[in-house]
Amino acid sequence: MNVQKHIAIAAIVAKQQGRDVRHIYDYNQSKYVLVHFNSTAGSKHINLFDYDRGSYVVGTLPTIFDYGSGTYVNLNINGNRFNGLDYETGSHFNGMINGNMVNIFDFQHGRYFNYGV
Repeated sequence: MNVQKHIAIAAIVAKQQGRDVRHIYDYNQSKYVLVHFNSTAGSKHINLFDYDRGSYVVGTLPTIFDYGSGTYVNLNINGNRFNGLDYETGSHFNGMINGNMVNIFDFQHGRYFNYGV
């Protein structure tokens, strides 16, 4: 998966857990990324704007559309764990949210990516 999509995944997972998400800290790039939701916590309807990429991620879980890449992502959230498939690359990912940390294991890259929410 394109690592820029991780921000949207982390934000959506945190929002589904009831967090008021306005930015994500990307520990891999050591920077904050601003995001804006036009959807409510816990709603399966997603409308997210990623300011870093200048694009929207919208849809109804588990299927969301990433306007930045023009492709779909499947995202299944079960409690504090999640998994999915990025249709752009055909790669799977999974992870969990624990407190203010979202950890994403990206099978395409074979490693974890960490985000603060």
